[in-house]
Parts: sequence; structure tokens; C-alpha cells
Amino acid sequence: MGNLSDETMSSPENTSDSDGYSCSVCFGISSPSYHTACILPAITKSLRPYCESRNADDTQGNDKDTTLSNNISANQLNYLTRESPTVNIPWLIAVRAHCAITSAKLYIIQNENDTASSNLGIRLNTAEEVYLRIKEYVRSALWNSILEMLDTSTDDNNDEDKDISELDRVDISEQMHKEESGYLGVHIICLPPKTTSTNYQLPPSLTHHIQQNMQQLQSNQYRILNPRKRFRGNDPTLKQGGDPRSNLELRVRRCWMRQYGNNDDDERYHKRQRLDNGSSSSGEVVKVKNEQQHDEISMIIPWLEKSTVLQWIENQTTSQDGSSEAELSTYLRQLHNQNSAQNCQSEQCTIHATTFRRPFYVQGTYTKCRRDVSQTPFWVAAPTTSTTAAETADGNDNGKLSNKPRNAMIRKGISSVEEEICPMLTIGCGGISQLNNEYLPINNTVEHINNGSKSSSEKGAVVYGMCKFHGSGREDMDVRMLLPPPSVVAVNAKAGISITGRPFVCEIFDAHRIPSRRDLELVVKSINCIEQTGKNEESNDTDTKSNDIKLDEKGWPQTKVQPDRYHGNNPNGVGVSSPLSLVPSKAFSSLQSQTESKVKFYGCVCWSSVPISSDEELIQTLGCSSWKEEGDGDIGSDKVIIGYPMKIHQSTPLRVLHRRSSDIRIRHVLSLSGSRISDHWFRLRLSTEAGTYIKEFVHGDCGRTYPSVGSLIGGRVDITELDCEGIAI
Repeated sequence: MGNLSDETMSSPENTSDSDGYSCSVCFGISSPSYHTACILPAITKSLRPYCESRNADDTQGNDKDTTLSNNISANQLNYLTRESPTVNIPWLIAVRAHCAITSAKLYIIQNENDTASSNLGIRLNTAEEVYLRIKEYVRSALWNSILEMLDTSTDDNNDEDKDISELDRVDISEQMHKEESGYLGVHIICLPPKTTSTNYQLPPSLTHHIQQNMQQLQSNQYRILNPRKRFRGNDPTLKQGGDPRSNLELRVRRCWMRQYGNNDDDERYHKRQRLDNGSSSSGEVVKVKNEQQHDEISMIIPWLEKSTVLQWIENQTTSQDGSSEAELSTYLRQLHNQNSAQNCQSEQCTIHATTFRRPFYVQGTYTKCRRDVSQTPFWVAAPTTSTTAAETADGNDNGKLSNKPRNAMIRKGISSVEEEICPMLTIGCGGISQLNNEYLPINNTVEHINNGSKSSSEKGAVVYGMCKFHGSGREDMDVRMLLPPPSVVAVNAKAGISITGRPFVCEIFDAHRIPSRRDLELVVKSINCIEQTGKNEESNDTDTKSNDIKLDEKGWPQTKVQPDRYHGNNPNGVGVSSPLSLVPSKAFSSLQSQTESKVKFYGCVCWSSVPISSDEELIQTLGCSSWKEEGDGDIGSDKVIIGYPMKIHQSTPLRVLHRRSSDIRIRHVLSLSGSRISDHWFRLRLSTEAGTYIKEFVHGDCGRTYPSVGSLIGGRVDITELDCEGIAI
């Protein structure tokens, strides 16, 4: 089917009545031989990418035509979801079933005087019951067949399982099994044969019913073909959305709409043009209208909706006209005769199958030791005037201002935490499937809704398989995310409190496989660039000293970062803890709720308009502990500094007031320690409860935060650098 040639489709060829496919009601899809010859090959093809061996060496030398079971390893954990396979069969079956039921009723009425038939006590099923029974039969039969395909290699590889090392095993908890995390789902769409023969001719009453409701049916068709997008950002990053089952139906519908009646499209277009210009005769007008009406009905027949079919059946059963029963009986008889005459070749359904892996979750913590890396890709609107002085000097735009395209976006920062972690994690999962996207990749492009194509990286491309990054809160792009200094770790360890980097959870959709322990270890090494540098991330080479200060190009003091304060040695400054772990979905759902109850540690460099002569003066003014005794005021300490925890009132900061409601929030600064750098420079280290705005606590935000460091010192105070130095869990 054109652009769907690469999809998992199948249709029988050279079939005959002896094959068991012939049926005037169900198109033969309830025949076991049809399942074996048509449906199962399509499912097998869609399953293969998820069932290939983990190691490339295991597949070397294998023939491409090997069976699916030969490519499945017992440690792949390819379990099937309870609801699979989901089957979508045409409601045209219910139409034909109603015709068969009507014919049976006529036969009973005509033979009501027959004693044998009158004592049969026959109860005829409704058309909807027949439809649902056929659907459930197909689903249950395919369920057993798919299980056999997935389980065939279990016995064969039983001995190999004993030799699998602990690193090569996949750890799925009991809770993950209950949630079916990472399980495979299978979806099947059966479409009636696409043909212009009389086999598609509907009962006249149904044709009339469709014509009466044509506007509503076309509206529903348009709504399905043009789904409303949940993500409408202007940035060029790929958007996450969709569902593999609805995406498959969407692509099949689009392909069907484009390919139906292609041979006559140009001629009909010219006829319509002549009709609009008034140059066509009355005979051409009638012909064009009939062709257009035939096209509209033919487009709708494969996608008849349940409501339309049931409404037509209700109209038939409530009608007092006895001719409708004879009409339906005659239609079914003609249909059966046509099937027999054509040897059933036009009654072959087209099968579309898709396999997808349910999402699973990977948890860890990360650090970020650069101030030009955001947590997620950061895009802002570009300025409308883009002509620079250099361009004007070169004669560009003739000295006039040129406007950038509306909604143009500019990237901030060199990278993001999400972009450093997610690509490596998807590689560890064997990659992400691209066959279930809304736009099917074809020759490095993606199919567009308007019968065109565009690059897969172009703005607006929607993908299904993806790795979504979720952080426990976020830090500003210019704020580093570090590990705490050893002194803080030692003090809090006495109370059993662990301080780590920022927790995150990655939700992975439609991965080719679930990663093993070894896979996750390789992901950590790839993100942290450990193999490239040979750096041991657990080393504690040096301690963080109070005099670890350097001056930048402006002469402002900057805090040095010791190697033991961050993970790995990624050139973009992003590192993750080892090991990463598979977790159930509750870890994701509780990620944000836990953020509100965590304690966070910060370090900052501040400037004061009021000169500070000594450390003692700074400590006395702020009522805090000295830098050398920084652990005394932290959580877990037996010694409590007077005035801390400090209760502060924070109005919504001016810098976020445009996107957050105005309110006054009560927060607590749990501990504070300070150290003087020079007359106007000093450093602070503090721990606060979650939700405290640290920058505003330092400079006061025009009096919207009180008390603040500025109000305690009695002058203007500003913050030049801020680091998040760990989160207590």
C-alpha cells in the first residue's frame, strides 16, 4: 500500500475455497488457516526487532529467513500484556451479519408450519453479538499463537540461562511485573479488501443511511486524520505524543485516502474545474456528482463506525416495511454467489500489525558542574531585528533592518542534562522503535499529513518511542548541581541522612529491549566519559578548602570545583551516579511530591556594599556559624546556632511573577555558615527546606523576601554565583 510497504502488513495470495478463507460475513478472518497464512506472519515481522539477541555475535551467520523463535533469547523478558493482542476488525462484518440474521428469520417464518423447525427453539444472535464473538475468537486464538512464538526458545535456551552472568540479567521487581512495565503489546487492524467491484456494494438502505449522515461521518473522518496535538512548542525539538495503536490507524487511514481512486483523480479534477467554469454539460454535471458521491461512500466503508452501523440496524428492526428483509436477504445471496464465482480472491482482508513495548522507568541522580547547561533544552524567542553592524558594513540588507521569521527560536546554553543522559540511555536499551511514530520514517524523512515529507528533525515532528526526562525539581541554567563537601557529608551521615545529586527518572517508551545491569553500567560510563579519561569517580583526591577561590576575567571571585564534587568527566559537565536502576512507576509519580519534603544544600558567592572587616564580623552580623565549623548548623548536628532555623517570608519573586501566582510563602533556612573573602566579598553555605528561593533570600528582591542577607547586613547585597550542593534523601 504505497508508503506503508515497509509496515507489517500481510494479505493471502492464490487462495481458494479449500483454504477455508471464504465467508460472506467475516471475510474469512475467523479461519485458523487464515491466521496461520496471513495474520501470524505480520505479527512475526513486527515482533522481530524486539526479540533479536542482545549480542551481535549471537546473530552472526543466521539466515534472514530464520523463524522468530530462533532469534529470541530466554533472558529478553519479552512478556505479553494481558490485553494483547488488541484487534480492530471492520464493522462491515456486523452489516453482513445482520443480513445473515435477517435471512435466517425469513427462512424460519417461511417454514413455521414445519413441525421440526417449529420445535427448534432457535434464538438468533444480534449482529453486535456476532461481531464481538468473532473479534474475541480472533483475539484469543492469536494470543495463544503469540505466546507460543515468545515461549518456544525458553526450553531450548534453558541451559544457556544457567551460564548468564549477574551483569547480563535484567532485574524486574514483582511490582514492575504487576504493572507490566516493559511488556510487549500487539495491535492488529484488519481492513476489508480495497476494490471497486460489486463486492463493496452495500445494501441500498445502508447506502441511503450513509448519505443522510455524510456530513457527520466526514467530520469524524477529518477529526481522526487531524488529531489535536498536545505539544505546540515553537522550539525545533521533537515532540512526544501519540499512541502506537492510534498512530497505526492514522497512517493506514492516510494511505487509504491517498491511494483510493488514483487512476481517475486528474480527470475528475478537470471535470470539476469545467463544472465550476460553467463549461460542462448537464450530463457531465451528473456524472461528476455521481463519481464524487461514490468516492465519498467508498472512503467511509472500511471505517464504518459502530454508531452508524447500530443506528442502521435499529432503523431496520423498527421499520414496518417488510421489503427491507427481502432486500437484505437478496443482497447476502448475491454476495455469496459473487464470492463463489470469483474464487474468493476479492475477499482477502489486508492485515496491519504493530508491536510496541510498554514504558519502563530508570532512576538515578545527576550532577552538573557547568553554568551554561540547562536541565532541559532551553529555547527563547529570537529578536525581530537581526541585522548587525558588520552586516550593514558589508552592504547586507542595504543598511535596513531585516526581520527574522515569526516564532524563530534561539538556543541558550551549549547542551542540557536531558540531552546528555537520554541518548545514551536509549542506546543502552538497544535503541527506540521508529515504526510506531505518527509520521513513519521513509528514507530519512517522515510522512507528513499533507501528503508531503519533511526531515525527522524538523519542527513539529511527533514521535512515539522516546526517552522522557523527569527531574526532582530543577536548578537554573547558571546554577551548578554538585555533591556536598566531605565535611557536610560526614556530619549528616551520623544522623543516617544521605546527600546525593539531583534525583531523576527517565520514562522510556517503546525500547527494543529492557536493559540489563551491564547495559546500565555501560550507560553510566558513556555519560560520565570514564573510559575516555580513566577517571575514577569515587576518588577523593582533595578536600574542599575554604580558600578554594579563583578570580574570573572580571576579577570576581569564583568557587573552584574539586573532582570529588561531581560524577565523571563529561566535557559538558553532566554526570550520573552508579548504578542506574529499574524502578516501578511509583518512583516517577512520587518524584515531584518528594521534592516538596526534601532538604537542599547550597553554596554561593556574594557581594556586599557594606565593607566586612573580618570573619567574626560576618558571623556576628548574620548570626551564623563560621566556615570552619560549617557542619555545626547542619541537619544531624547536636549543636544549634542561635537564630537558626530562621523563618522567612517570601513573596513570589519578580523574575517568576509572570508565570506563577502572587502569594506569600513561609520558608525556613535550616543552617547558615559564612566566610569572608575580601572587604566586599564573602561566601555562604546554607541548607533550606524545598521551595526556598536562594537568590531572593540573599538580595531581598526589593523587600519581597524578609528577612534576607541584605537586610541583616544593612546594605545592598547581590549574589554572583550559586551552587546546589546536594539534596538530602
